[in-house]
Amino acid sequence: MPELKNSFTAGKMNKDVDERIIPSNEYREALNIGIATSEDSDVGAAQNILGNVRLSCAINGAYDNSLGYRKYFNTSSHIAVIADPMTDKIYRFVHTPDSSGVWMDRIIEFDTQKPLAMPCSSFVDNVDATAQIEVANKEEAVLIDIWKVETLITSSEELCPGGDIVVTVSTNIFQLRHGMLVYNNNILESDGVYVTNVEIIGANSAKLTLNAPAVNAVSGETLTLEADRVLNFSPDRYITGINVLDGMIFWTDNYSEPKKINIERSKMGSVVVRTQGSLEYGLQNFDQHTLLIVNEINPSSCIKIGPSICDNGKAAAAVYGCTDPSFQEYNPLATINDESCRNKLEG
Repeated sequence: MPELKNSFTAGKMNKDVDERIIPSNEYREALNIGIATSEDSDVGAAQNILGNVRLSCAINGAYDNSLGYRKYFNTSSHIAVIADPMTDKIYRFVHTPDSSGVWMDRIIEFDTQKPLAMPCSSFVDNVDATAQIEVANKEEAVLIDIWKVETLITSSEELCPGGDIVVTVSTNIFQLRHGMLVYNNNILESDGVYVTNVEIIGANSAKLTLNAPAVNAVSGETLTLEADRVLNFSPDRYITGINVLDGMIFWTDNYSEPKKINIERSKMGSVVVRTQGSLEYGLQNFDQHTLLIVNEINPSSCIKIGPSICDNGKAAAAVYGCTDPSFQEYNPLATINDESCRNKLEG
């Protein structure tokens, strides 16, 4: 059978004349096509065009039952975007200010090669069979920079007389981290109070250990925590100088120093892994601060442990080693795991 070809060089639809006498360079009717404009041999060829189906869901966050909508819905703005033609991936720079008490900047990867599907899908939670954990199908978190969080105080206590304060909080607990500066109506920024430890004790509860005694943390008040900004995005400073080269993203906003990140290493630090399934929630990789990754591991020894007032100023010397007794390298005297556990004991 002969193959029929036609070039629609006129580039227009013609429904005014009978279809039997329509000019060969025009077409009668078509949906979702475009006419190629090119200097090559495919000029005038009809080709499919991208539709308007929404393919992104990650930056809006998971659905929050207490709010009645997605936690970050309609609050984010795009600062920049860059496509990597070598991998067919798109990198979006997103600024999310004050959304339900979380301020953050994010770099999100969108993979155009993955099959077209719903932007997000869900799977059944292993702990709670009635719960659904939402995941993104075409997006991955590259770098998440959470620089300000507001949380609600439920209680506070001293570890010992004149010792460190432990504050129990109930909101935005997964966005809190070690080293954040703490202040509210009773605690001044100039006091230099910061978080020395975060212990998540439930899906809606966490304990924060603060470095200063005699802190007036009143139940029911809002506690604000801040950290140094890494990405420092702003809707007033659009980024135009941006490139992807050898697995790195380079950019400048003509405001602060030029920056670069390693894409794969940053993605590794943005994957949230929790031993308690009850603490997992939908799209959690996209709103928890990226961890530092060195030589493809997360070095827990990078967290500085300060002396406790309860030890009369004499902190026990940290001992690094394998803290897991199920490994051959286990050191019963070790107080900090240095990732040296390698060989699992048999039996």
